Amino acid sequence: MKNVKHLGSLLLALVLCCALALLPNVAVLAEEPETAGECGEALTWKLDENGVLTVSGSGKMTDYKPGAAPWSALLASVKSIVLEEGVESVGNYAFASCDQAESLTLPASLTAIGSRAFRTCSALKEIVIPDNVTSLGNLAFEDCSGITSITFGRGLSTIGNSAFAGCKGLTSLSFPETVTVIDQQAFSECTGLTVLEIPDSVTELGGSVFAGCTGLTALKLGKGVAVIPAGAFSGCTALQDVVLSDSLKEIKKKAFNLDAALAHVHFAGLLTAWAEVKIDAEGNDPLFAETLLLTWEHEGDHVWDEGAVSVEPTCVDAGVMVYACTVEGCIATKEEAIPATGEHTFGEWTETKPATAAEEGEETRVCSVCGETETRAVARLVNAENIGDIDGDGKITASDARTALRAAVGLEELAAFEQALADADLDEKITASDARLILRAAVGLEDPADWFKAPEEPDPTEDPKPGDDPDPTPGEDPKPIDDPTPIDDPPLSEEE
Repeated sequence: MKNVKHLGSLLLALVLCCALALLPNVAVLAEEPETAGECGEALTWKLDENGVLTVSGSGKMTDYKPGAAPWSALLASVKSIVLEEGVESVGNYAFASCDQAESLTLPASLTAIGSRAFRTCSALKEIVIPDNVTSLGNLAFEDCSGITSITFGRGLSTIGNSAFAGCKGLTSLSFPETVTVIDQQAFSECTGLTVLEIPDSVTELGGSVFAGCTGLTALKLGKGVAVIPAGAFSGCTALQDVVLSDSLKEIKKKAFNLDAALAHVHFAGLLTAWAEVKIDAEGNDPLFAETLLLTWEHEGDHVWDEGAVSVEPTCVDAGVMVYACTVEGCIATKEEAIPATGEHTFGEWTETKPATAAEEGEETRVCSVCGETETRAVARLVNAENIGDIDGDGKITASDARTALRAAVGLEELAAFEQALADADLDEKITASDARLILRAAVGLEDPADWFKAPEEPDPTEDPKPGDDPDPTPGEDPKPIDDPTPIDDPPLSEEE
């Protein structure tokens, strides 16, 4: 019996030791989650104290399972997501359910956004997809109900299944001409959309692609859409006006399965062509309603109006002129390109390099449309340090005076800056008076600095001094030279 009690004591002690051994592990589990780490072969992430989650480095991000991203435990603290230049992809489920993040910055280096990458990020407001992104993964932004604006990049070609489904805050969409595929349910339940235009580049629409967009009132399908898939606009109960292209061949079941009939459908082709469009009767009752106003292009020639500019041309981009047919009952339009003007819209000149007495300066102005720059030189400054030094050898000599005199009598032509250097009396013309002043400066009888001083005004209360001209003529030389005979140089020193 004693042995049994002793054995029980030993077992109890062993259990207590094991429990104590586990205590450090328990403490480790209670530590705060990591706020930095890796998320790709050459990518790292960091969450700062302001709630900014930044991904840095280069290459592709790891694809994750739901809730497995390294920052998943910190989602409630993330206020902003910033992917820096060099990041090439967003992994699957990377930021799903990050519902406190209000802003998202994507780099130009990004080429792909994975499946469910930003699903239910309901606080995001504006999305700008970079130009290098060619496809958006399935459910990439599903149920991001706070998004009000999406700017698609000019390289986007495919919008995946349910990519923006349930984005109820969207009121408008503008697709680039590069998009060719909008997959099934891509914008379903986007109840804020009111007007929708599908560009000619789109050749494939998925089923129920815009189903349940209850705010949609007007729709125009581009020439690339030959088949309207099943359920495409089912449940768009406010839809009243639809424009279909003459490329349309088939409308599948429940494409317009509405609770209210359409008010107006325009087919941009002849009545005979409309008769050839295959329409599934199931769920497309509005297309056969007696009250439906169906119009088509008339059989004769169009009579175009004077047209209106819809897009103004710029220095580099062509504009667009839109013409409407004036024949009664015809609502056909056509577009013509307006050539680019080639005329830049330059701003003000800005000094980029100041002029000095030794070097020319530089001014630049930039076109506000295309960024083209134009540069012009600014003449060197004329001041007391270089005026009179016409030949630019760093000193005033009789040779400079001779040059000024030859220019004054028309025997020599000076460049603009040389003329400024020769204009010693600053009267904006070259005369013998300038040559005299330069010669006097050459022999030390004049200080060029005095040429820039304003003349002293005579005191009207004082009597004229003997020899003063009582009525001097402004700008007249006190002793004009009638015969501009070349001035002899003073004797040259050995240095000269």
